[in-house]
Amino acid sequence: MKPTYSVLDLGSNSFHMIYARVDKHGQVVLLDKFKQYVSLGSGLKKNGDIRRGHRHAALNCLREVARVLKRQKPDCFAAIATNAFRLQRNDRFLCNCERVLGHPIRVLTSEEEGDYVYQGAVQTTPMPGPDHCILDVGGSSTEFILGSTSRPSCILSWQVGSAVLTERFFHTDRLKLTNWNAAVEYTDQVIAPENKAQIYLPGIQVMYGTSGAIRAISNTLRKLGFTDGTIDAEAIDRLVAVLIDKRVCARLTHLDNYRVQVFLGGLAILHALFELLEVKRLKPACGSIREGVLLEMHQMTTKAKAA
Repeated sequence: MKPTYSVLDLGSNSFHMIYARVDKHGQVVLLDKFKQYVSLGSGLKKNGDIRRGHRHAALNCLREVARVLKRQKPDCFAAIATNAFRLQRNDRFLCNCERVLGHPIRVLTSEEEGDYVYQGAVQTTPMPGPDHCILDVGGSSTEFILGSTSRPSCILSWQVGSAVLTERFFHTDRLKLTNWNAAVEYTDQVIAPENKAQIYLPGIQVMYGTSGAIRAISNTLRKLGFTDGTIDAEAIDRLVAVLIDKRVCARLTHLDNYRVQVFLGGLAILHALFELLEVKRLKPACGSIREGVLLEMHQMTTKAKAA
């Protein structure tokens, strides 16, 4: 019997766990998954503390994860945390999370996060050519990764994400042009111009996106008949035109409640990136950070058995 793996990703929007095994072809076979929105990034204060309600939501979610793990009984388990945990400054909170979960939690650097995102994407998604561009729009940060074949060569992390941007600029359900322009301008200032010189995309025609924000936008474009799910600058402009001065929730009934709440922030980030980058199209990838960690665990397990 092939070993089973569980990977828990403590993200800024949600806590998401996959339970899977790897088949003889090296493909991840999903057996079960768990996801709960916690909005930890939105609960992060400027001083690095996390608001009490968000801390409680995180701990309650981890209690449920611990119960799920007892049922799954994976052969290998890893818990990783990303930007919200990197920014928070309460050591007791991390200890409490580990105590409730019953396992250590590894807080990744932005470089480690980018590497796992890249590995998870390129090893699960057919991508033409040797050079790849991966984009991950999280709740409180955005990662941009360039690589050749199996290794990333450039990892950029910007402190702007779908939840944080939505909270800052989109206070009501009705999208106003002034708010939209302010959000895009702010995103432009965060990601440019100091990083522009580092972004060189030789011959890359398509980016691949790994986050829930990107999948939600892709699904919306397909639902409206604008594209086949491919995201480009023209499709984003058409979508914004449909949403301006409208109640966003009424136009996005195909998405879950939380994803609707942070939708505009993710959309503004993509709009700004398409203005900055030469790449014309963005497609959702099949895997992301969780798959990257899982495949690394599988490789280590395989090597240990062979030794």
